Amino acid sequence: MSASEPAAPQELTAEQMTALMAGDAVADTWKASLEWGSIPLALAPEKAEMLQFMVADSKAAIEQLAFIIPQLAEFAGREDAGAALADIANSAGNMCDFFDFKSLKRLTGILREVAKSVATINDAVMPELTVRLNALRSLFEQHVRGLECGMELRWPLTVFCDRIRACLRGEAMHPQIAGWHNNDVERVLELDLVNEGINNPPRPEDLSAWTPVMAEASRMLTEVDAERTTKKGESAVVRVPAATLDKMLELISQLVLTKNRMFNLARELRQPALRERRIEDINSAADELTMLTSSLQIAMMQARMQPIARLFERYERVVSDVAGVAEKQVTLNTGGEGVDVDKNIFDGLAEPISLLLRHIVTKAVQLPAERVKAGKPPAAMIRVDARNQSRSVLITVEHDGLSLDREAVLLAAVARGMAAEDKLAAMTDQEVWASYTRDGVTDPAMKAVHQALEGMKGTFSVRPHRDLTRFEMVLPLSIAIIAAILVDIGGEIYAIPLTSVEEIVGLSDAKINRVNNRPVMRLREQVLPIVEGSEAVGIPRRKNPDEIGVVIAASDQRATLRVDGIVGKQEIVIKQLEGAIAHSGPFAGATIRNDGGISLIFDVADLLRRAAP
Repeated sequence: MSASEPAAPQELTAEQMTALMAGDAVADTWKASLEWGSIPLALAPEKAEMLQFMVADSKAAIEQLAFIIPQLAEFAGREDAGAALADIANSAGNMCDFFDFKSLKRLTGILREVAKSVATINDAVMPELTVRLNALRSLFEQHVRGLECGMELRWPLTVFCDRIRACLRGEAMHPQIAGWHNNDVERVLELDLVNEGINNPPRPEDLSAWTPVMAEASRMLTEVDAERTTKKGESAVVRVPAATLDKMLELISQLVLTKNRMFNLARELRQPALRERRIEDINSAADELTMLTSSLQIAMMQARMQPIARLFERYERVVSDVAGVAEKQVTLNTGGEGVDVDKNIFDGLAEPISLLLRHIVTKAVQLPAERVKAGKPPAAMIRVDARNQSRSVLITVEHDGLSLDREAVLLAAVARGMAAEDKLAAMTDQEVWASYTRDGVTDPAMKAVHQALEGMKGTFSVRPHRDLTRFEMVLPLSIAIIAAILVDIGGEIYAIPLTSVEEIVGLSDAKINRVNNRPVMRLREQVLPIVEGSEAVGIPRRKNPDEIGVVIAASDQRATLRVDGIVGKQEIVIKQLEGAIAHSGPFAGATIRNDGGISLIFDVADLLRRAAP
């Protein structure tokens, strides 16, 4: 800011409050003259009344950005993340056009450009783009805080936007630039001349000399997938204890010996005189091979396991920072000692839990004075814990803040067209809270968390009580190798993750009734909807007197999948679906069975959505 410009006011005067509602001409002139600083809002009455809605929508967008931006580091999810960024940019851009907030309009404009190009960007420049998008989110958040105080913030954004566009073109940043900010958002804003802070920032403008370097780095990153950067901009490295590596090497040595033994036996089988004597040896070698591969599989799984308590330790700073900004007092307690999860689960949980904790602190925790007035201690309690259950891990997040309002969720569901008003009275608590977490009818952050958990084959639910609200996340220990039930539908074999199977029951016409023209069955004291397996996979149903029902469950939802038979149980390796088949049915992936055949793996959450009324 130059010496001739007026100092940006920190508090609103009575005259400025009048200008806020009346559109004072003097304030408008002053507002137009500034390119940096905070200036009092000058809004016509109809715009001032709309401001609170813009602030609420902007806060939801900021929470979504915190979840979406880290996804850009993963190539597979980049296209979906780009589409989500486009939705946020379009929504925010319309509000900015309405209010004519200069800097915010430029930020949403550059966000639109990112959304259009991010799906095809080079991995080599993704760390630079990611840190600048986090800086953009920080500016967005600062602007919203200013609006709540009756101020509009403005920044000089030319260098900042130009460097984002350079990333979108695949141009590498000069090492001086990347090295100076070291992935720190505040230093990026100083470096790109958005904030004041450094007198002589490194500003090398000629990047042409670095283009060949960028091209070579991009080629190497494409060819060597293991060197892709992770969400934190670090190498994808797993720390493995030396003892585990020694055990794996020993198993591999034994596998080589067994392989050689099998090779010799196969050669001797070609000789008729030796064939009878070698059958017992072959069975013995096959059993040994099965045992060794199972042991090696377990060792590999253990090598990838990470203690989840280490993840929970990160959130103390997150909760402290958010509580400090909101002027609230929060005590965070964590558990989970002794619980390990696969590294993919470990990395995938980082952002959803962070988003959930931010949401709780900002929306559910009251100010200290309000808590004391309600008979609670001034500091709110949040606890994050984990425990093993069968082949999955249960993560709970509890807080003693405001309880959820069932009626508010119902009204929001009706307003958004997700529920019919004449059916509200018949909705169970289970259906209401499922709508809260799955659809985010009152809090978009809940939908973002649900989608993240669903992408990891997990579930997300809430159990509200008057004094304690409990969120539950159930995830497999690993999303690469799982136990599954193989079922027969129309002569084809499909897989259902065992963690989602509660029990197997016989079906007969006598046990099946119809409610609203949909098949249901009574299992003990509960009525379960029936999902037709043949309908789910898109084939005609064949009459089968020996039909079987597989009771599937996720979160608080249960249903029965009608199948023709049970083939067996098997450990399966999940392979991701690509192309048109990825969207052709309720499938989460595919696997190669023991007999060499290929089976599609059911997405249980999708099946349960089909069962919903």
